[in-house]
Amino acid sequence: MRGNLTYIKKAFWLFAITAVLSSSGNALGAFVEAVILGGAFGAGGLIALNLAMPVYMLYNLLATTISTGGGILIAVSFGQNDRRQGQAYFTQAMALALVCGLVILAAGLLFMEDLFLWLGAGGVGDATLSEAQDYMRIIILSAPLFVTGQTLCGLIRYDAGPALATVAMAVFTVANIVLDLVFIYGLGWGVPGAAAAIACAEVALLLISWGHFLKKERMLAFVPPPFPPAGLGRILRGGFGVGSAFLFQGAVIFAFNRLLADWHGSLAVAVYGVFFNTTFFAAAYFDGCGAAISPLIGVYYGERNRFDLTETLKLAARLVFCSGLIIGALFVLFSGPIARIFGIEASLLAEAAQTLRIYGFCVLGVGCNTVFIAYAQAVGRERLAFLVSLLRGVGLLLPLGCLLTIRLGALGIAWAYLVTEAVTLVGAVLALLYITRRERLDNFCLLGKSAIVPAGQAYTALIDSGLTGLADLAAEIEGFCENNDISADKVYFINLVIEELAAKIFEDDGQKRRPGRRASYVMIRIIKNGDEAEIHLRYDMAGRNPFREQKATEDELNLLGVKIVQGKAKRFDFQRKLAFNNLYIVL
Repeated sequence: MRGNLTYIKKAFWLFAITAVLSSSGNALGAFVEAVILGGAFGAGGLIALNLAMPVYMLYNLLATTISTGGGILIAVSFGQNDRRQGQAYFTQAMALALVCGLVILAAGLLFMEDLFLWLGAGGVGDATLSEAQDYMRIIILSAPLFVTGQTLCGLIRYDAGPALATVAMAVFTVANIVLDLVFIYGLGWGVPGAAAAIACAEVALLLISWGHFLKKERMLAFVPPPFPPAGLGRILRGGFGVGSAFLFQGAVIFAFNRLLADWHGSLAVAVYGVFFNTTFFAAAYFDGCGAAISPLIGVYYGERNRFDLTETLKLAARLVFCSGLIIGALFVLFSGPIARIFGIEASLLAEAAQTLRIYGFCVLGVGCNTVFIAYAQAVGRERLAFLVSLLRGVGLLLPLGCLLTIRLGALGIAWAYLVTEAVTLVGAVLALLYITRRERLDNFCLLGKSAIVPAGQAYTALIDSGLTGLADLAAEIEGFCENNDISADKVYFINLVIEELAAKIFEDDGQKRRPGRRASYVMIRIIKNGDEAEIHLRYDMAGRNPFREQKATEDELNLLGVKIVQGKAKRFDFQRKLAFNNLYIVL
């Protein structure tokens, strides 16, 4: 098992780094936009931005729900070697995103004025109201771009596309910041210039994400009906536990904006704008951690891979714990300088800094709760994920925050976050212990409803490019097969499959890899599944699919072993997922 950590760690850090960069980059763009608006227009700019936040939360709700729910179903389907079903889920997810965007656009055109009043715009001055209306009008009219672009960017992560998704988000963030400066300061478009900038940046994100379909080894594709029964419902149910956080966040922002404006005046809304746009950056970081484990857990869950699933969760726990302590310390130590960045009035700085300082003590809880919800969602515990998200989003935060906001203003909101995250974390731990005991799980990491292959029915090993130790490997495989009542003829063909395919993979790698590159490895996994033996080979070398039709000039002797495997296997498939090449053979 130790050798398999090579691929587990590589996949985890690839997805973690790219997902965190993407989500943090998105939050950074929102943070910089708030700084630019605050610097250019003072409290009026921040108020206009904060009044539009519920609309952004709606977009995030839809895009996150659809991309997470659809992505998990895609990952599980690919893990089960059902490519057609994964493509059907992808088609349904993109169609759903487009329809949602068009519905918001139509509703915005019909009820624009009513929406402004409902969001609380009537409680601010006439000049600020006009700026907020112009800003939100552009955002609402751009709804199809927002929802489809963010959904597609999220879905390509589940098809070995984390790097491209990160590039798309980076371009989106940079374009948004640059166009903010051009439209606001260069062209003098005022607050609406910021909305035009983000709409243009969404176009860039959508176009770059679409570049995923130029890849030869991609598995995502649009397919015609028939689609999986109740597919749309499964997508929404599968992603709502994660996406509902944005629904609850939108409700919370709406309620707090109204309370602050009515009880403490519009300047209190500006303080809350500082708090929200800063803490949103920390929350987005942990959203990235959750987004990182979703495709990994989805694939391992589909493969019924006990060891990879458990080790991935351990890596996620270490990352969240260490980064939670660091980020929390930054909030506590540097709250004052952070608040000053927004350019608000000096009389508001002390209160804004205090809200950030309080939030610093709940950052670790934010990380743990976010990753727990993402994991529960990925293994099919949608109800548990939703209940934890509900408790965290509105069950505690909304009533407690409303009560404390009336009395303490923006400081009350910060205290409400601290209490909510602490209570939710305790509740999540108790839920884990209860389910583990009730269902007699030997490991709380194995929370999924579907069966995970028992440890004794799976064998994992690593083969190096020198093919050393094959005799010992063959003996271990023979012992594993004997313990699991696998017939002697299958033992022979299992060893043949592994030896021939590994040799072909390393041969292709030796021809194509660059000089000085370190040694290559192939991970093998054998599973007893009823009367069948499943063989899984995972590798990331230059060689691709050894089953692909070969050129006539190649040495026929070198291809003989591969042809024998093709003739004896009941099924075989090649997939490029989790940034690795994967071969699946069933004997």
